[in-house]
Amino acid sequence: MATITPKNQGITVERKAPFHPGRVLLEAYLEPAGITQAELARHLGVSQVAISDLIRGKRGINMRLALLLGKAFGNGPEIWYQMQANYDFCRERDELRRGGAALHVKLLPALS
Repeated sequence: MATITPKNQGITVERKAPFHPGRVLLEAYLEPAGITQAELARHLGVSQVAISDLIRGKRGINMRLALLLGKAFGNGPEIWYQMQANYDFCRERDELRRGGAALHVKLLPALS
């Protein structure tokens, strides 16, 4: 989700941090379908702790879990893996900004 606000006669796009994929799994898939975490864990052949940790944001979606979720929900693994990658990227970027750190890397001389 993006909000556009004027700033110094220009436009700044401020993006809100994405939800953790576990929250999306719970709120957009499990709850509407009436599926419990235990049922999903059994169906996927993974531990209930793994699903619980994912939903609580304590664990991310690795490639194996993305493949399993994509098959179980019929939407393919890419959406799950990309959701995790996007979450990780935004979290890292925001952490760098909060810490006052900037990426001071210049373009390689050969590319200048």
